[in-house]
Amino acid sequence: MSMLMDYNVEKTSEKIWKKARDNYISKPQFEPSAVKKVSLAASALCIWSSASSKYQAVTKKVAPKKLKHAEVTAVLKEAQAELQIKLDEV
Repeated sequence: MSMLMDYNVEKTSEKIWKKARDNYISKPQFEPSAVKKVSLAASALCIWSSASSKYQAVTKKVAPKKLKHAEVTAVLKEAQAELQIKLDEV
């Protein structure tokens, strides 16, 4: 159980996520409600894996935006510092 709790979704390769999505997560048999009829624990794993898959997909889209935000923030801080210097001169 601790392995699942500590699992780092971001470090899993896109190739493995694609394989999991194509072969398991996208299948109707993988729906938690269908699996719950057989096993409550397996149903919870279905929910966890689907959520992890969605999280990874969102993280993949957000990562470049985070980098761009960091760059723009650095430029903004430089500009604000320059502005403060100019204002202090006046």
